[in-house]
Amino acid sequence: MAWKIKDGLICEEEISTKHNLRLFVTTRNFGNMRELEQRNILAKTINLDIKNLVYGEQVHNNEVFVVRDEKEDNYIKGIDGLVTNRRFIPLAIFTADCLPLFIIDPVNRAVGLLHCGWKGLSLNIIDKGLLMMKECYNSKMGNCCVGIGPHIRPCCFTVGKEVMDKFNGKDGEKKTSSSWSLDLGKVVKRELIELGIKKENISICNMCTVHQQEHFFSYRRDKEKNRMMSLIMLK
Repeated sequence: MAWKIKDGLICEEEISTKHNLRLFVTTRNFGNMRELEQRNILAKTINLDIKNLVYGEQVHNNEVFVVRDEKEDNYIKGIDGLVTNRRFIPLAIFTADCLPLFIIDPVNRAVGLLHCGWKGLSLNIIDKGLLMMKECYNSKMGNCCVGIGPHIRPCCFTVGKEVMDKFNGKDGEKKTSSSWSLDLGKVVKRELIELGIKKENISICNMCTVHQQEHFFSYRRDKEKNRMMSLIMLK
């Protein structure tokens, strides 16, 4: 499984094709996806109906919302994750360094999308998201596959002791007496495996949102409000 850039999108085509999904992360080529006009341009360009797009406020917590009904312009306050088993309802999150986590249950035909920054991860948003999949759709972790989209990599993510302590000192490399490089991808992969996802069912994008300026917006690098959009939709 591999992530590739194609027509201005970062795609995991093996997962998308195998499980009959739309799944991608936009690059900066499509502009700031927080803006409705830019989302409409994207939709026309890639022939995607986004009138039922659902997205959250993203407040760096662990709240996950179950999408049950089609509604126009669904903006859900106070959440950082979404799950659904409804076809043709796109779920979206917006990132500029945080990690987008795509969850697919191919047996029960359900999907989830989580916004994973270090704060959400320390609050166990992954555990919460997978639990919602279990409770709502009877998802078995051994059947699920997960995509880890582009995010800030340890080469560019330096944190202090107060952050590393939230992860028990794991998945980081000490750089100075008071700083560490934190590997969010490793944090997420380890937790997924501990929660029952098979290692071979995890696909991780190793592109760095800070380093690869030609492709990505990065809040840490630019201190701007521009965001990429991650999207998943059952066909």
